[in-house]
Amino acid sequence: MDIQEIKNIIIREFGVISISSPLGSCRENFLNYKILEIAAKYSFPSNIIDIFKKNPYKFRKYQKFDNGTFSGRYFISLLYLK
Repeated sequence: MDIQEIKNIIIREFGVISISSPLGSCRENFLNYKILEIAAKYSFPSNIIDIFKKNPYKFRKYQKFDNGTFSGRYFISLLYLK
């Protein structure tokens, strides 16, 4: 599985480039759980899963919810850390 394929899965699952996200409004801990769930579902390589675990998504100051757009982009940016 290559980076582009993983990126496309995250884009689809988190609704990164669509108007509405399939996730709706989510809290930080749910988004971090969701990326690991997706990684397991699609059998992402273990080094990618480790990157997601070591770099959880953190909300900006005063932010309480995310619809998947920003978090999805964040997880995609982590793919290039490997």
